[in-house]
Amino acid sequence: MAPPMKPGAAVTQAEQGQGYSSASVEAGSPVAVLGYILRFAAVVLALVAAIVMGAAKQTAELPISEDLVQILTVKAITVSAFKFFVAANAIACAYGLASLALSILSRGASRNLALVLTLLDLVMVALLFSGNGAASAIGVVARNGEGNVWPNLCNIVGKACGRITASIVLSTFAALAYLLLVLFSVLGFHSRAKN
Repeated sequence: MAPPMKPGAAVTQAEQGQGYSSASVEAGSPVAVLGYILRFAAVVLALVAAIVMGAAKQTAELPISEDLVQILTVKAITVSAFKFFVAANAIACAYGLASLALSILSRGASRNLALVLTLLDLVMVALLFSGNGAASAIGVVARNGEGNVWPNLCNIVGKACGRITASIVLSTFAALAYLLLVLFSVLGFHSRAKN
């Protein structure tokens, strides 16, 4: 129950029991601004990660014998795990743009929207971490090789491997931004439940 109000005192959304999630705070509050910044960062990081992975390719000469050289072109987007990674980051980017717009336009007016955004943020965390895991598994095999089945490709196409690694790191930061949004929302819901 909220404490009694003095006449003429402004009632904030936290006092009304709406907590502080990224979508249920006053638009200019520090928590709301942090939520907007995290959403924007997640959008940019996911977009750049998808672009870098999609553009990661390199052509190199692979000596077969003294007289024979094979031209090897490696394109990350031809590997299904990397395709999933790009799709996951594109989805997270599109969702991030939509949720950022909704967060700004709603200005904390709806607790239901806050709950929906929190659940969808959690879905984005899972989607991005699964894409990162798939891409990382293939990246580790490309970097270290896999016995006699798959040689170490990063010694040959190191530039492409570097881009793949950079893309995975960027996507991991995007996933962490969504995870922080979820944590802030859960803290807001928890503080609301205590009141």
